[in-house]
Amino acid sequence: MSLVLFYPRATAFSSNTKAIPSLANGTAMANFLLAIVAMIQNPGGSNPNFSLSTYFTTVAFVFVISVMGFIGTIVLLVEQKKKNKNSEELKLLLSKQYSSVAAEETSMNSASHRISASSSTSSRFVVCDPRFRIPYLIQFLWNFAVFFLPGVVPYAVKSIPGNGSPLALSYLTISQLLSHTIGTALTSIISFQHQKGDNDDYRLTMGFGLAIALFWVPLVFRFCIWGTTYFLVSLIPIAMNAILCGCYSYTSTRCFQIVASRARNTPATESTITVDQQQKQEQQEYVTRIMGVVHQLGAMIGSAFGFWMVTKLK
Repeated sequence: MSLVLFYPRATAFSSNTKAIPSLANGTAMANFLLAIVAMIQNPGGSNPNFSLSTYFTTVAFVFVISVMGFIGTIVLLVEQKKKNKNSEELKLLLSKQYSSVAAEETSMNSASHRISASSSTSSRFVVCDPRFRIPYLIQFLWNFAVFFLPGVVPYAVKSIPGNGSPLALSYLTISQLLSHTIGTALTSIISFQHQKGDNDDYRLTMGFGLAIALFWVPLVFRFCIWGTTYFLVSLIPIAMNAILCGCYSYTSTRCFQIVASRARNTPATESTITVDQQQKQEQQEYVTRIMGVVHQLGAMIGSAFGFWMVTKLK
């Protein structure tokens, strides 16, 4: 739900290339923290380390902190809108020094009529625009591939005799959570710069292709189907899974940044509509919301396909 509701809101900030990774980092850190707390609790054991009430108290504390942060973003956005409004009013006053008031009003009225009459057309445009197709497709494929794994990857280590299998599963879980957090954090460390042309699309496509060929295919068709009976050998699929999850988290967040940046830098051509800052902001939120839907759709189909394959492996 956060992908559809909160990621579009992050595009409202003037520095949305930083706001989107910040939101992703917060989500990843919350998931990592709560998963570690759940593992420390040892829920599958006969004597849990602490009660469920303690665990849910921790969850409630994280939730309260998140709500406080959300309220803070509302305050920041109100201040930002005030500054933008003052800036636009100043630009309008300066422009009136070089043109008549009547001509200015006529231009503003005609622009407002064009925007109101073509809001649905603008929405369809940002969906059908070929600049967004590759990020949407890569987001879907990455989610399908990664969410296919959780039901299948444990088969790579389940054949280890003795206590090796539970230990390998613990390493598998911790490394996966940690790599998700690191991959998301890299989107903040490595600054995003809007690239003209298809450079970003090329990087997304090549990165996905290499990750599938080098890690996903060997992981699924070698280790998950045939498994391994040695603990040290099990570290190979564990490392592959961690690398895949890290690359996925980095690429997924980058896709959100790319579509928001491209919507903000929509070129004015005969097939597009010249819009003001508010209209561009609406387009950014719209394409980001669609990216969230594509994200969830890929994850759902990948999980369902993984479940089907697990039933076949049994």
